[in-house]
Amino acid sequence: MPEEEEEEVILSSDEEGGGQREKAFARAKESALGKRDKSGAGAIDPRAVSVCAAINSNPAWYTTSSCAGRCFVWRGVGGKATEEFARGRVSHELIDLAYLTGDKPEEADGFRSAPLGGESGVWLRYEPFIVHVRCRTGRAARKLVRCARSVFKNVGLQGDVVAVVGDEGLEMPLVAPSGASLAADAAWLVEVVNEKHQRNWAKIERFERAILAEPRDERTPRFDVIGDVAVARTDDSADRVLASNKKIRVVAVAAERLHGDERAPAAPLRIVAGARRSPLVTTHVEAGVRIIVDLDATFFSPRMALERTRICKSVKPGERVLSLFAGCGPEALGIAARTRCASVRAVELAPVAARCCRRGLDALRRAAPDRAAVLTVVEADVLEDLATLRAEQRRFDRILAPRPKHPVDGDVADGRGRDVLDALFHVADPAGAVVHWTDFAADWELPTCARTRAFLAHACADHELECDVLYSGRAGPSVAKRQKKDAE
Repeated sequence: MPEEEEEEVILSSDEEGGGQREKAFARAKESALGKRDKSGAGAIDPRAVSVCAAINSNPAWYTTSSCAGRCFVWRGVGGKATEEFARGRVSHELIDLAYLTGDKPEEADGFRSAPLGGESGVWLRYEPFIVHVRCRTGRAARKLVRCARSVFKNVGLQGDVVAVVGDEGLEMPLVAPSGASLAADAAWLVEVVNEKHQRNWAKIERFERAILAEPRDERTPRFDVIGDVAVARTDDSADRVLASNKKIRVVAVAAERLHGDERAPAAPLRIVAGARRSPLVTTHVEAGVRIIVDLDATFFSPRMALERTRICKSVKPGERVLSLFAGCGPEALGIAARTRCASVRAVELAPVAARCCRRGLDALRRAAPDRAAVLTVVEADVLEDLATLRAEQRRFDRILAPRPKHPVDGDVADGRGRDVLDALFHVADPAGAVVHWTDFAADWELPTCARTRAFLAHACADHELECDVLYSGRAGPSVAKRQKKDAE
């Protein structure tokens, strides 16, 4: 259609002489998504992770705020911005009878006693899904509005920001008009709230499907900029690439193949323009975090920045994080710098990559010594380190685990992928942990990733563990012909 063809031109920032507006929007998007989550929870709602990732995967949109939906009890004046307003018992999940009829000593004053105790002035509220999205152009905003209105009634546009608000609201006092307690209706109230949750979640999923079905520009960029190096697929127009950005000092052609568990280049990059450097080491800044990359010996893709941001936004305050096959440390450094986690352990065997990670830690130590203190870099084989951690009874709340990649691809390859998965189960917190498992998948497998889901479910069943998939989707660019990454 003509409208889609015109939009394709607008969305492309990779054409030679691309507009300043697109570049400015890309910088604003990186800055906004790179900021630490300032919400009370300190992390994005788990049920909003997937839909926000779908929105942010479009180069013409980025989320500025979101809430997956929640219920709570409140007293005072109904406006949350007033000093008289107070709330408690906030729940983003299904509730039970104890939510309304039981005492909760851990709650703040005014909400420890059962809400259905007959006290007047206590209200029950359900707030549905809400998200605000900044758009690059008016046409991009209209596309998002069209997606949202296929599911939600309350969709608005102010300036370049689209606001999407769910329909499942609820506001009611927890006493009868006569002043009598509603304790006899507790089971009915629980059912009402949980139905709101279920309908709200179903609409979020439908909205995500509408977003993913929206056509977009999928053309591969002519080159990636990593630090002061442009990494291109060919040496065509190398001098013009060098002149296109004053920050670029080197243009190099990437090796076609990656090898080993660390996915390092099979051969050094070939410099075709600019300064001759060997080794080709550069400092890449992502969301304010300095990452040291040896492009001749380590794998790093700036096109996985959104996936790294998604993970950072998911980390809750106080979490213990383990990053396996950490490489030069983009995930570990980002989590340490951009979240309020308690600790991060980065494990990497390759000496060059581990050295880059330690240099990144040195840079973080100079910029933010308090956040650098939570990061430990370990140069060791992953399986050996997992065995040590198990012997020391160390446990982690969140584990990042890219599946080891070998020349012979398959569900398990040579078995090391399953060995790593089996070993990490023993250091995951028994009370519940999140594992970010990054696999390799053909394009037709995305976004459901059925093969990877089955592999993970089978491994969990062998260990008598429950397996809940919180998110699956594309994590980064193609790493081989018709082969892409997916994250679980």
